[in-house]
Amino acid sequence: MTNFVSSEWLAQHILSPDIIVIDCRFSLSDKAAGQKWYVNDHITGAHYADLETDFSGTVSKHGGRHPLPDVNILSQFFGSCGISSEKIVVAYDDSQYIFASRLWWLLRYLGHDRVVILKDGYTHYKEKGLPVSTKMPEKQTSVFKASIKPDMIVNMLEVRAVSEKRLKDAVIIDSREEQRYAGLHEPIDHQAGHIPGSINLPFMENFEDGKWKTNDGLNERFSSLENNGEKIVYCGSGITACVNILALEEIGMKQVKLYPGSWSDWISYSSNQIGKSN
Repeated sequence: MTNFVSSEWLAQHILSPDIIVIDCRFSLSDKAAGQKWYVNDHITGAHYADLETDFSGTVSKHGGRHPLPDVNILSQFFGSCGISSEKIVVAYDDSQYIFASRLWWLLRYLGHDRVVILKDGYTHYKEKGLPVSTKMPEKQTSVFKASIKPDMIVNMLEVRAVSEKRLKDAVIIDSREEQRYAGLHEPIDHQAGHIPGSINLPFMENFEDGKWKTNDGLNERFSSLENNGEKIVYCGSGITACVNILALEEIGMKQVKLYPGSWSDWISYSSNQIGKSN
C-alpha cells in the first residue's frame, strides 16, 4: 500500500468529512515563511502545522535541535485539527516531503496509521488549477488518543551500541548530504562528521529529476540493505531522516527506526566518537 495520494484524488475527496488536510510548508532558513505561504493560499480546508512550534519540543542540552514534542501537547494540536481515529490525514509541503514526512512519521509514532502524503507537493497541486483558498478553517474539538509505538525510535545508547558493533544485525543510515557526512562542510551544527560505522544514503537521492523515484528505483537505491536487519535512520535533527524512512516503508522494509535527536544529539555527548572521511 502506497503512502501517497495524487492531487486529483485529494481534489475529489477534499469535502469529505473523513479527510483532514495539513499544510506543513516550512523553511529552515526563514522560520516565518511557512505561515506566510499558508496565509497567502493553501489547499481548501487545510490546517497549518509549524515544524518548530507544533512538531518539535523544547530544546535542551540533549535531544537535538528538533526534539520530539510533548505527546499531550501534540495530541491536543491534532485534536484541534479534527484528527481522530477514523480520519484520514493528508499531509503536504513544497520541500521534497521533508516536513510532510515529519507529520507522517509523528502520527504513526502516536498510533495513527491513516496518514498519507500529497504526491509532488503544493505547487504541483496548485498548477493543476485544483481548489485552494485563503480562508482559515475553524478549530475543532476532536479528541486525539495517542498510542505510542516505542519500537519506532532508538536512543543515543542504542545507537552507540550499534556504532561500537556491540549490537549486531543493524545498520546506521546517515540521511544528510555527502559533504556533511564526510565532515567537509557543516553549516548548522557545531561539530562536523558522522556517527562512526554509519553509511551515507542522502535523503535527496530518493528523487530523480525532481520527482519521487519509482519503487523499482527505490529498491535499487536500498539494495545493499537487509530487510530483516534493524535500520536506524538519522540526519541532523530527525527531520530529513523521515524522508528516508518514508522511502524504506514504501518498499516494504521492516525494522526501520528513527534516532530522533540525530547528529545534533550525538555530538551533545562529549564521550561519543566522531567519524570523518580522510
